Amino acid sequence: MKAGQFGLVRDADRFVSHTLDPVRFLRTFQDDGQARGKMTFKVQKSDDAANLHALSRSLGPAAGQ
Repeated sequence: MKAGQFGLVRDADRFVSHTLDPVRFLRTFQDDGQARGKMTFKVQKSDDAANLHALSRSLGPAAGQ
């Protein structure tokens, strides 16, 4: 099931958590120990994840949502 069906809204904190560890984020958010996403890349530093979020928001009104 897609996280959006669980009401996921990508705010800055959730974006950072998701990009630091996508599998753990989805398993926690969906309360499903078997949940997996398609994202395989992990950002190593929370500052870098926050910068990625800021960049995606700056690219346009619908970016990063």
